[in-house]
Amino acid sequence: MAEAKAFVSAHITNPTQIPVTTPVGKKIPTGKLVDILNCGPAGCTYATNAFKQAAAVLGWRVKEYTPAEPTPQLVQNDMTQIVNDHPAAVVVTALPTIEYPHQAAALKAAHIPLIELYGTDPTSGTAPLEIDGVGFDDALAQALADKTTVDLGGKGTVADVILSGYPIIAAYTAAYNAQLKKVCPACKIISTTIAPTSLGTTDGTDIVNFLRANPGVNALFLSYEQVGEDLASAAKGAGITLPKTYSEAPTIAGVQAAAAGVRTATAPVDYNENGWQVADALARLFTGQSTAPDENSGPPVIWAKEYHNIPAATSSTVFPTDNPNYQAQFKKLWGK
Repeated sequence: MAEAKAFVSAHITNPTQIPVTTPVGKKIPTGKLVDILNCGPAGCTYATNAFKQAAAVLGWRVKEYTPAEPTPQLVQNDMTQIVNDHPAAVVVTALPTIEYPHQAAALKAAHIPLIELYGTDPTSGTAPLEIDGVGFDDALAQALADKTTVDLGGKGTVADVILSGYPIIAAYTAAYNAQLKKVCPACKIISTTIAPTSLGTTDGTDIVNFLRANPGVNALFLSYEQVGEDLASAAKGAGITLPKTYSEAPTIAGVQAAAAGVRTATAPVDYNENGWQVADALARLFTGQSTAPDENSGPPVIWAKEYHNIPAATSSTVFPTDNPNYQAQFKKLWGK
């Protein structure tokens, strides 16, 4: 409990500096075509839009692909099109190379660099860089496990809700559970799974039915905020009171839920900053430099109404950043 309390109190301050500090230092070429595979759910879309914004600053063209579902067949169909485009580089969000092994090998053979964002592959081999992969997402999940432990007083039943189809989500949910077992050995953990096809349709009702079938749940961990966007209304319609609820990688709606206290706490991913960080890494690749400066990720932050640290959403499509100066800081690194 002491460890959990100390960690939580140390991770409620929003950052003011991007994790990259080394200038590119060379003229960044323009006119490049970069293809990006958008994994689909809101977080990947936020990051994709931010990358396109950064690419426009650098004078690049971006072609976006989005599979209807994260099935290997659909992912491979899009990746085949990407290979045929012969772009200068490829960006893939939240989908590891195991989903498209032949296309990844074709990119490597053609010397087309591949950067992964929110994936599970290590920075080596096929992908020269993995930004905010398993290590970063694990840190967010562990922070939420500490917060859950503190709020429960070290005991209770915790249910996690896993969005299927994305290995990165399964990985950091496992990290949440492992940390919870470490700092809250008296906690019991149960689990349920939500399919991507249920998002925005039956997911809220599915979770409510799970809670009704498992009375006595004291805390609920949403592995991805979008699985709970209609949870409050579903619970109200069913006449049940939700337990303390935590989420990783909130959507805009999730941020608003946290600000209103509907979510007890959430650990955000700065999708905007990540999109620009991908552009920074490509700028270094296009100028023959190491992408090592972009291997760093910022520290995890816990947002909660009680901490008064949640930035207001200014748009229904742009995720609120915890560092409002990130664009100016990246532009300075690029000589813009």
